[in-house]
Amino acid sequence: MLIIMKMKIPTICNLSSVIRYVLSIAVICHLSYVICLYGADNGNLNIQMKIMENVWYEWDDCDSHYWEDPLWGRPVNLDWITFDSTECLRLSSNATSPGYMFARTKTFPQENWQNSVDKIRMDVYVECAGTGMNLKIDIKDSSDTTVQQIWLSQAIPAGEWVDCVWDIDQSLAGYSNIKQLIFAPDNLGSNLCTYYFENLRFVMTDNTTWYWDNFNDSTNVFIYAGDAIGIADSVITHNGSTSTLNAGSLYMEWNSTVDGGTDWAKIETWGYHDFSRYMKIRAEIKCSATAADISVGFWNETEGWLDTGIKSVSTANTWETLEWNMPFNIINPMKIIIVIKNTDEVNTGNVYIDNINFLK
Repeated sequence: MLIIMKMKIPTICNLSSVIRYVLSIAVICHLSYVICLYGADNGNLNIQMKIMENVWYEWDDCDSHYWEDPLWGRPVNLDWITFDSTECLRLSSNATSPGYMFARTKTFPQENWQNSVDKIRMDVYVECAGTGMNLKIDIKDSSDTTVQQIWLSQAIPAGEWVDCVWDIDQSLAGYSNIKQLIFAPDNLGSNLCTYYFENLRFVMTDNTTWYWDNFNDSTNVFIYAGDAIGIADSVITHNGSTSTLNAGSLYMEWNSTVDGGTDWAKIETWGYHDFSRYMKIRAEIKCSATAADISVGFWNETEGWLDTGIKSVSTANTWETLEWNMPFNIINPMKIIIVIKNTDEVNTGNVYIDNINFLK
């Protein structure tokens, strides 16, 4: 349960009576409470109360890549929806030609699949009146060169989930620097076809399975800024994670020479989100430098920059859980921004972020 109470109280009122009244609500509800008093320009006082559930909520498990229409083939719509009781990516088009369409990831931080990835698997559901449809994967390296183009060797009957499998040919050069995946439904004829993608995973050469994209975090699109390397890249990587079940994480590499006008590097959301209900934030962090100052900030045009304060990891290149108190006076939707604040002192490094949770 969450209650946010805002009251404007003239300064001539008995504030102790007001506070006792507010606290009585929390006592009746048998819940924790926090009260903030702050002045307003009009001489009144605002009272804001948050009543906490004391429950952590997962906000982003950092496993969903940024997918887009490359503007080849049919114009497509990409939607993250709940279909057949599962969260998935829907690929559809209102056009009936040409007989193929595409969905691609934004380029992501370079990944090394050499001698490690044996197969790609994904659950696929098709709605289409035609037959003989196929689904091709195009795997590209950092030079935008196709490393391997793989046609699906099995049929995809319409109206049912199919566990699709594509075999990786490790004898091919280029798998050490993968930067992009492209899916191409083909042989559609003139039929309207809709594809649903779920649980994109890698079968590794040691026969373990790593979930590369679970298609469930569509709204939390992150971008780089400041001294971060690879400004054009998606922020999600498969190279580091806290588990194989959720095998992605946010990733940022920084170098102080990228932007000479700043002494920070940051990952921030593209859009704005409601964080007003939360009391704490925590995340799994792996950083290459114990001297790096790590902070979480929140920003919008109205309230400006609100900061959680600085934390650092105790051991380099080791997953740790870091926790910050939330700024109390968040009211409107804001961007969340994860910052390395001292790139002038720690000139180079990298950080992984996984499993972002909020307490409310």
